[in-house]
Amino acid sequence: MVCCVLPPEPDLNGRPLTNWDSFRQRSGAPPALPEDDDDQLHCFESGLLEGLQYRKHGKVLLPRPLTRRVAQTIKKLEFKAQDTLLCIAPELGGHMVQLEECLMQLAEHRCDEVQGLVPFGPWGVRIPPLEAKIAALGQLPPSSSRRQCLMTFVPPKMLPRSSDDQLAVAAKMVVILADPRYVLFRHREIWNRVRWMSSKPDSEFSPELVDLGVALEHYFASDCHYGGYVMDRYRDWMVEQEQSPHKVKIIFLEDLVRDPELVIKGLAHFLEVDDPRVPQAAITRLKSAQVQGGLIKAGLSSAEEVDFMQRISKEVERCLALLPSSAQEKWSSSIGEFLAAADLRCKNLANQLLEHVAWQEPPTWVAHNLMICKPCSFAPRGICRAADACNFCHAPGHAAPTRRPSKKERMRRLRRLQRLVSRTPSPEGLSS
Repeated sequence: MVCCVLPPEPDLNGRPLTNWDSFRQRSGAPPALPEDDDDQLHCFESGLLEGLQYRKHGKVLLPRPLTRRVAQTIKKLEFKAQDTLLCIAPELGGHMVQLEECLMQLAEHRCDEVQGLVPFGPWGVRIPPLEAKIAALGQLPPSSSRRQCLMTFVPPKMLPRSSDDQLAVAAKMVVILADPRYVLFRHREIWNRVRWMSSKPDSEFSPELVDLGVALEHYFASDCHYGGYVMDRYRDWMVEQEQSPHKVKIIFLEDLVRDPELVIKGLAHFLEVDDPRVPQAAITRLKSAQVQGGLIKAGLSSAEEVDFMQRISKEVERCLALLPSSAQEKWSSSIGEFLAAADLRCKNLANQLLEHVAWQEPPTWVAHNLMICKPCSFAPRGICRAADACNFCHAPGHAAPTRRPSKKERMRRLRRLQRLVSRTPSPEGLSS
């Protein structure tokens, strides 16, 4: 699922739902765009999604409600330099509503909450309700002098690009990723939602949990996926951040859950938020949401939520070990491509995925990625005695501190300065 309107999470987990059209009428979401006559539809002939129709964009599958016109409109989106584009993996969409709302509040420099926003527009971006009707007609939202934060699920290859294949988005982009194993676990829920959207009018559909092992085997056997193959998507975003670090910033869901205050402060620095009340309001709202219902899992604290994600990663590892050798080789090969990436954090993640261990990175790397860390003066010279217990950043890339002059050199400079100070000035009109 790349860019489409999703129902509220409680509805999916609770009572049976009617199909997509009924939900649109009940919620007041914008009407669907008319299908193009030449818009080719494909159909799954077997497997978990047998009988479902979809559209194809490269290696990305689009649910049937999204037409070719929508995919073309995405590439024509225009942003201002003060805007922000929040890019979320489709597997995580609708999963962390509190986090999404908080990040949008931060990007729009708002201290208060705004109610009544349309959850997702026809191409996967968040838009105010007054602009929904215009957007539903395939046009772009009207320009505004205020800061806007739009949200999309599409991979970077589907965003506006220049003639030399560079991202042509004026806005800053905040990309939310997570442990790929956790993303694979969430991917099977996409199929349930797509099956719901493709159900017959006025029919009821109760979501069913597919066996994780069967879902993973089906995933690796397919060439195309909703949102694209997870590791390819991660690599593409890593490349974009490396090429434009001042415009693209990747943050991980684990960091947001573990230490939201640090991440919000770092994003405020990246988004150039001048008003200190804005990040403080976002932090307060996140803490309140954590206490009331959790950020990604109801009833859990931040530490318990991180532990929950790690337990899911272990379960995915267990299922991966039972898959056919062809599926395991495809997984290992895609991870191996990460080892050639220039991003050191990416390499660290790839190594831990290959070793089948829980993803754990040095705590200071989060601040380092957000460029708000305090470098260790001894680490570049390899003489830090605290090692992993050091509270300062040991991540590579910091400039080595200037070496202090020797005592002999310092005394020589001091004597020279004293001679210059005590020197008798020459009379006016005469050379010194």
